[in-house]
Amino acid sequence: MHSFVSLPVVETFVPMMERRHVSEVARSPRGFLAAYREAQGRKSRLSPAWLARREGFISRHMAQVIANDESLFDYRGQPTRRHLALLAWAYSPQPAKVAVLGRRLREG
Repeated sequence: MHSFVSLPVVETFVPMMERRHVSEVARSPRGFLAAYREAQGRKSRLSPAWLARREGFISRHMAQVIANDESLFDYRGQPTRRHLALLAWAYSPQPAKVAVLGRRLREG
């Protein structure tokens, strides 16, 4: 199972997802982010169906990252659209870097 980014860190990136029109389905009232919020950011409270869907999404997208040798950060150090999509599913292959960036965003 892929590791989880904490809900507070994910929430930090939601405005960026909105501005860039990323993961509209995952952010919808019936999407993963709503389920993660309802679970209060605890993976143990997510249903097996959500966990399976999350694993499938992450596996598909990370396969593309690897196959295309994609960077998950742009030239300014901001998450790419794909990285934001992964964050909408509470995942980042670089969670420490995302946590630091999230802290900087919250501090303004």
